[in-house]
Amino acid sequence: MTDHKKSSLTQRLVTQLGDHVRAGQPGERLPTEAELCEQLGASINKVREALTLLAQEGLIERRQGSGTYVADRLPTKAIGLVSSLDLLHPHQVGGIRGRAYHLREWFHQQGIRSRLYIGHTAPSGSFNMELPDLFEDVQSGRLAGLVAVSFPSTGCLLHEYPQLTHLPIIGNVAEYPYSFSTEHDERVLAALRYLVSCGCRRLALLGWESSANPRRPIDAVLARYRQALPPDVSLESHHIGLDLHPSLPGSAWDEMREIWTADAQKPDGLVVGDDFLLHDAGAALRALRVQVPRDLQIAALTTADISPHPPFPCARLEIDGKADAALVGQLMVALVKGKRPRRRIWSAGFRLVLPADMYLGPALRSHDYAETHTPEF
Repeated sequence: MTDHKKSSLTQRLVTQLGDHVRAGQPGERLPTEAELCEQLGASINKVREALTLLAQEGLIERRQGSGTYVADRLPTKAIGLVSSLDLLHPHQVGGIRGRAYHLREWFHQQGIRSRLYIGHTAPSGSFNMELPDLFEDVQSGRLAGLVAVSFPSTGCLLHEYPQLTHLPIIGNVAEYPYSFSTEHDERVLAALRYLVSCGCRRLALLGWESSANPRRPIDAVLARYRQALPPDVSLESHHIGLDLHPSLPGSAWDEMREIWTADAQKPDGLVVGDDFLLHDAGAALRALRVQVPRDLQIAALTTADISPHPPFPCARLEIDGKADAALVGQLMVALVKGKRPRRRIWSAGFRLVLPADMYLGPALRSHDYAETHTPEF
C-alpha cells in the first residue's frame, strides 16, 4: 500500500474490501463498482481509490471489460529463512542444514524469492540472537513472511523480538502462531515398538535432551516412553544416554560405551535418536565387538537424502525433508495470501524403513506414518 496520506473513509473502505478479498477464493469475481458503492455507502471515486490501492498490494486483479477479481498471487517480497544456529559451523547437525536447503529450493522452484539469515549460536553453545540484517529488512518492509528454520529448544524468535508479530511466521516450536514438527517423540515411540516387535526386551536409548528446556522435562519424556512399553520390556536409566550434545565430537562414542558396559545384562535393542550420532555409535560398537543385529538390534531416527548412511544394519524412522519443506512452503504462501489455517502444528509424517537384508514379508517391509491430507485453510 502507498505511503501517501489517505482519508479515514478510504482507509475504512480498504480495510472492508481487503477483508472480503482475503476471505475469497482466487479468481472470484467481486461486485461491480456500482454495487460496491451501494453496499458500502460510498462514492464511486472513493471505491475506485480503494480498489486501486488493493490492486497495488496485489490482492485484486482488474481486467478491462471483465471486472475485478481476487488475485491468485505469489508473494512479491522475499520470505525470510531464519536460523539462530550457525548453519556454517563445522559441527552443525546435517538435518538442520538440510531443512534450510530444502526450504530455499522449494521457494525457488515456485518462483518465490527467499533470504537466508544465519546467526552465531554454536551447536552446543548459548543462545545468540544477533541478526542485524534480518531486522533491517523487516523494518524496511522487504519481507513477506518468516520461517524460523532452527532455534535452540529454549529459544523463540518472537520471545526475543515480539515486534515481528505483524508478519506471517512459522516456527520449529509450538510457541509460534504456526509451527512444523519432525515428530521426534512419535518416531522414538515407533522405534521402541518396532524393537519390541522384533523380540527385544532390554531397550536402550541414545540421543540428546536439553535439561534447560522447561517445556520438555526429561523425566516426563522418559515416563511417556516407558508407559508405551509392555510390562516385560525395560528401559533402564543406565541404558539411557541423553547428556551430551550430538555435535560434540565423540559424544556418541562415550555414551554408547557407558550404556554397553553399565550392566552385565546388555541391552538387546537400541534407539538412536539423532542421525548425527550414528558414526560415533558405530565406531564404539565395533570397538566393543558388538555384532549388529545379532547382539543388538537398532532403530535410528533419520532424514531421507540427508542423514549419513548407517554404519550397521538398522531400521530407520525416516522423515522426508522435501515433503516437510513443501508443506511449510504451502502454509507460508497461504498465510501471505491472508488465509488462516484450521490447525496450528503441521507435519508431513514419517516412514519406518526396515534393513535391506531383513525379510519379514511384503506387508512388513515398511510402514508409512505420513499424513495423507493436503493442507486445508
